[in-house]
Formats: sequence, structure tokens, C-alpha cells
Amino acid sequence: MTKYIGRLGAVLAVTSLLAACGGKSDSARADSALTTDLQMAGGSTAAQPSLGDTAKAPATAPVATVPAKKPATATKPLPKAAAPISTQPTTPMSPVATVGEVAAGTTLILHPSEKVCTNTHKVGDVVSATVADAVAGSNGVSIPAGAVVQMEITALKRSENVKDPIDMGFKVTSVAFDGHTYEMSATVINEPIDRVRNEPTSKDVQKVVGGAIIGAIAGKIIGKSTKGAVVGAATGAAAGAGVAATTANYEGCIAQGSNMTVQLSAPVTIKKN
Repeated sequence: MTKYIGRLGAVLAVTSLLAACGGKSDSARADSALTTDLQMAGGSTAAQPSLGDTAKAPATAPVATVPAKKPATATKPLPKAAAPISTQPTTPMSPVATVGEVAAGTTLILHPSEKVCTNTHKVGDVVSATVADAVAGSNGVSIPAGAVVQMEITALKRSENVKDPIDMGFKVTSVAFDGHTYEMSATVINEPIDRVRNEPTSKDVQKVVGGAIIGAIAGKIIGKSTKGAVVGAATGAAAGAGVAATTANYEGCIAQGSNMTVQLSAPVTIKKN
């Protein structure tokens, strides 16, 4: 189309030139030639394809594209949260304590720390004693010699005469050593009780003199002489002395440092650090 527009421009230029040169004949010829060129240009223009009629390239099938696989990456574990920093001072851990037992039925020899008598103490008093010899238990524990045992007095009764028994009772409650106190239950199976005569001497004299007088009177009557009275007095005095000894009161005493034997009625649990 561009070339025909160029040709039209050339015709117009020629026509202008002819007109300038003059002559009506030339102008008529020019008009005829212009008309012919315009007709040719119009026919040629109709036959020219428009810009929209240009041939299209044959369509091609779309190529399927496969997305590329991403390389597998190893999953990293998430970092652990850091433990909070404690501002408190750390306390060293205590060693684990070992626990052992001194079995029930075990016997211990105790030394009383003081003299205990029926007339110097009362029921409910607490007295102490020390362990004479070490006693071993399980897991390496033991009750060492010198451990202090506490005992409560449960009975105190003196003897009212030579045939009346003395009663002294004790209940073991605890044992202490190495800065620790442990419960202990034990029964006293042997206690060396001394009998101490407690009746005043004046009472004995009265009994002896009374017996002598009675004997003297009896001898005088029986023997009808002074000699009989003397013999009777001596006999009566001896009888009075016998009565005094038989009817005397006796206190019971356990000496300090003597051997008292006790037996555990329950195991003693001991911690060994």
C-alpha cells in the first residue's frame, strides 16, 4: 500500500508541474491521467490484504512442562531452648544415707550413770546409762560403746521384811550417739539390786532390849534364880535380834557403773551417712 501512495504523490507532482507550464490541453491530459491513476490505485487498494489478514503461524501443541523436583534437604532438628540460668546458689547434694537395723532380741549391757534406789527416786524419773560394748547391726551400722541410753523408771517398791521382794522396773526409750537420737524399746532382763536395810538402829535396839527383857522375866520365872534370869535375857535378846532382822525394811539399790542387761523388744533403725 505504501508504494501506491508514493505513486499517487508522484502523479500529483506532475500535474502541478503541467499546470504551471500552462495549456489547457495539457491540463486535460493531466486530469485524464490522474483519473486513470486514481482508478488503478483504488482497485489495487481493494485487492491489498489488510494488516489484520496476515497469515497466522500454525498453532503448535503446548509442550507439557514438568516442574523440576527440588533436591531433598535433610530436616534439621529445631534447636533446644536453652535452660534458664538460675541465679540461686547451688547446694551440694548430700550423700545418700545407708539405713541398717540392730535386730530385735539383741542384748546390750548398760552401766547406770548414777546410783538408783527405791528411796531416792520415784516412778516417772528418767535415768541414763551407757552402752558397755558395741553392738553390730545390718548394712554396717552399729550401736557403739559409750552410746547413751535413756530409761524411765516404771516401778519402785522396797521390801517390808526379809521375805518381801524388792521391785524396780525400767523402760528403755532411746539411745543417742554421733549427734543422733534413735528410738529404742528394750526390756531389762537382769538388774543387780542390792538390799539395803533401812530400819533405824533405835528400832532394832528396842526389839533386842524388848526381847531381852521378856527373856529375863521368863528365865526368872522358870529358873527361880538370877542365873535363870541372865540366861533368859540372853535368849530373849537373841530372839529380839532375830525379830528385828526378820521384820526390817530393805531398800533396793542399783549401783552406779554396775552391769544391767537389757534386750531389744523391737529393732533399732540407724542411719549411716
